[in-house]
Amino acid sequence: HVWITIGQMLDGSPYRIPLILINGKQPGPKLLVGACVHGDEVIGTEAIKTVAKSLSPDDISGWFIGAPITNIASYLSLARVDLLETPIGDNNMSGKWRTGTLQGSMTDRAAAFFRDEVISLAEYYIEIHSSAQGSFNSPRAIICGDYAEIDPVVRKRVDEIGVSCNFEVIFKPETTSWKGMYFPPSTFFEERGVAKIVLETGAAPTITDVETIREGIRNIMKQIKM
Repeated sequence: HVWITIGQMLDGSPYRIPLILINGKQPGPKLLVGACVHGDEVIGTEAIKTVAKSLSPDDISGWFIGAPITNIASYLSLARVDLLETPIGDNNMSGKWRTGTLQGSMTDRAAAFFRDEVISLAEYYIEIHSSAQGSFNSPRAIICGDYAEIDPVVRKRVDEIGVSCNFEVIFKPETTSWKGMYFPPSTFFEERGVAKIVLETGAAPTITDVETIREGIRNIMKQIKM
């Protein structure tokens, strides 16, 4: 369990990101599981903590990297975006992977750190989302669509984890845009050789939803032989 300091808050307290690192005794896949890209989506935080607590280096192969709170500034506000620095501009971390810098807002810095220092270590990335309090999402997984030209090895991995998560709904977009599109699909991670899946659920926050996410993580770990 480590804390990485990437800045300082205005009150002088350190801006730190927690990571849980488990290095299996046997070689194997490198899996990153991240939550709280949006600070009010806390189901993944609990799921990562409890999955990690159940793992032992003696029992797994490869690396498990848990990031239970990806966007600390947003989490401290319990809001989708970083309300502490909203006047700076758009602080939705989902749109910061390509543009974030270590000189920008706290959200920018967190995105830059994960992009350059954490995501670069992974072969697989499970990003956990959920509905905000008072709203409802049916459990669903989201994976990169076939329209995207990505490395065949990454494509194979994406499709395998999409099926193995065992969610009833698996969304795999056919094009880059469609009627009623809420946000455009991204191939940011796949372009870097990382097979990504989004696991999302919510009548937030409930223990049932935490268990749904936990099972999805465990199913994927079995599929990739961790």
